[in-house]
Amino acid sequence: MGAIIQLAERRIGDGAVQTVDARELHGFLGSRRDFTAWIKGRIAQYGFVEGQDYVRVDDPLAPPEVGAEVGCNAAPQNWGAQKPWGNRADRIDYALTLDMAKELAMVERTEKGKEARRYFIACERRAHAGSLDVAAALADPATLRQLLLGYAGRLAALEIRPPDPPARGRLRAALSVALTRAEGGGDAMDCIAHLAKTKPAERFKGAGQTTAECVATIMRDADADAAVTAQGLLALSGMRVYRDAGGRGGWLLGVANSHPGLTHIFRDSPWRTAPDITPGAWAASLRRLPGARTVNRRINGRATRQVAIPARQHVVDPWPGDGTPDIA
Repeated sequence: MGAIIQLAERRIGDGAVQTVDARELHGFLGSRRDFTAWIKGRIAQYGFVEGQDYVRVDDPLAPPEVGAEVGCNAAPQNWGAQKPWGNRADRIDYALTLDMAKELAMVERTEKGKEARRYFIACERRAHAGSLDVAAALADPATLRQLLLGYAGRLAALEIRPPDPPARGRLRAALSVALTRAEGGGDAMDCIAHLAKTKPAERFKGAGQTTAECVATIMRDADADAAVTAQGLLALSGMRVYRDAGGRGGWLLGVANSHPGLTHIFRDSPWRTAPDITPGAWAASLRRLPGARTVNRRINGRATRQVAIPARQHVVDPWPGDGTPDIA
């Protein structure tokens, strides 16, 4: 595919990435809206973040900070000489990451938008194929995260949909686990895995559901007898499932900072409570999970300091058991 839109390497966030000039993309897409209204409207509508998805360029005649390239050829060029922007030195331009450019192209819902998105995907593939150092990527959490997000974007762009809700949940969970580990959250993922696969009432009855199975039972029908039983099993070990009171409507698993049942669950693990280890060491690890936060909620009628964890994302989808009901 030929070079239909110029790309330039520019520093955004923690590293240098390929970027697209928003004005050139706007012109290629053939949008009838004024450029300033178009780009500001898209940023507000889709929640793009400055310094992460784009940067503003106050001097449009200045060359990119790191070096430029045209199309997919990655050949150094003189940005200013290649592209005269005009005489308005006070004009503000925007350098977009490829991920943002792909999304802007896609939401136009036009043939030009489809063409631009395919072009950006082709450029990404060529860049990754020519420059990916696997060993370095695995050792660098930021690079690994970018690769995982890129592959997730490709799945979405290709509209790949697993046929049933549980399969979609497992796909989301696998990506969440990989991203969390890539960002240095491996300890937190190991901790929640240990908790999710443990039977909370095992020390009392020797059997029963795992934590993940209990949580799934409650999420499926919180008023059912089975859900009431599951809440009781969790409470024996200092846990409770409840709706997010923050207005997002999701389910949370509350895990007490300190509880004899949790001390038993983590007794032979790196998160155990011992004289030489911080009491409730599991809480410090669980707080590092994306979306987790510290709250005060009641467990068995007592106000309890606890870590509230997004239940579906970190408990049900990643760790389904034989007794886990399907949740749409």
